[in-house]
Amino acid sequence: MKVVLVQLASATDSVANRHAMSRWSDRIRAGGAEPDLVVFPEGAMHDFGTVDHDLSAVAEPLDGPYVEALSTHARRLDATVIGHMFERSESGLPYNTQVVVAQDGTVIATYRKIHLYDSFGYAESDRLSAGGITPVVLDVAGVPVGLMT
Repeated sequence: MKVVLVQLASATDSVANRHAMSRWSDRIRAGGAEPDLVVFPEGAMHDFGTVDHDLSAVAEPLDGPYVEALSTHARRLDATVIGHMFERSESGLPYNTQVVVAQDGTVIATYRKIHLYDSFGYAESDRLSAGGITPVVLDVAGVPVGLMT
């Protein structure tokens, strides 16, 4: 399996981050890598920002612009694409969600971060909801791939 891991420094501007992801998608295509799997980093949709930055205000649904962009990249690259987003929730605090999109652009799996980072005076649980504890494993190019953040 060919894997491309994208190193991307995101900002608190979701539109700018989607444009940066498009530039990476263009580079991957131009480089001729033909990956089976492309993985964007945690926070690729929107940076965590400062501790008082309201992540619920920028959270999107799974059918929003960020997942739409992931679907476009998956189709363009003919690869499975994993991206990370802040997903809206009914509780008000968003989830830190991994979204997996197949080559045809359909969402085939999601994983909501279970273990939130609460340490050294920082409480991620003040800003995010934890996901359920069910593990997510899927097949990519004949290889089992487990999701976690």
